[in-house]
Amino acid sequence: MYEQVRKRPNAVRIQKYLKNAPLKTMAKNVSAYKAYLDSTKPKAKLNIRLKLVEIHWKNVDDDDNTVSVDLKQGEKTRISNTYKVNAKPNTVTKKIGISHKFSATPSMQLSIKVKVVNESMMSMFNDDYGEGSVTMPVSKLAKGYYRMALYNEKKVKTATVYIQIIGYPTEPRLPKWRSSIK
Repeated sequence: MYEQVRKRPNAVRIQKYLKNAPLKTMAKNVSAYKAYLDSTKPKAKLNIRLKLVEIHWKNVDDDDNTVSVDLKQGEKTRISNTYKVNAKPNTVTKKIGISHKFSATPSMQLSIKVKVVNESMMSMFNDDYGEGSVTMPVSKLAKGYYRMALYNEKKVKTATVYIQIIGYPTEPRLPKWRSSIK
């Protein structure tokens, strides 16, 4: 019975195991998986953060750049953060920033826009170092790092940004069955 849960976990198999398994040796693991499934249902409320992990620069060579990150749910802007970073050609800027917590559901569509500008004393001389955006459900954005290309107004790729959702439930591992817990 446990092997069915382990190979193809779903709510029906999990409930059947928790109710009918004779030994319930793996009940703790199966219960943890049930909690994961419950917390990732399309309408489950999550408290998560958006992390701007790193920027891989192409041919950008400028200091004191402003990175703007805007996150929207529908038409409502939920997060608008700015960070200052330096850029050198073919390098990586790490540990950029993490947003405050916000509520979302796994099925909720998020729109994320990242823009990099080097602002000069006179705004008409600002350098455009690229912009990119994505719209997709939280559940898809939460699968590891999301990679977004940035392009300037001339459609030249300037950088690749890596973003991550922090606080999304992690799928627990269902180990092989064992006759007793040690």
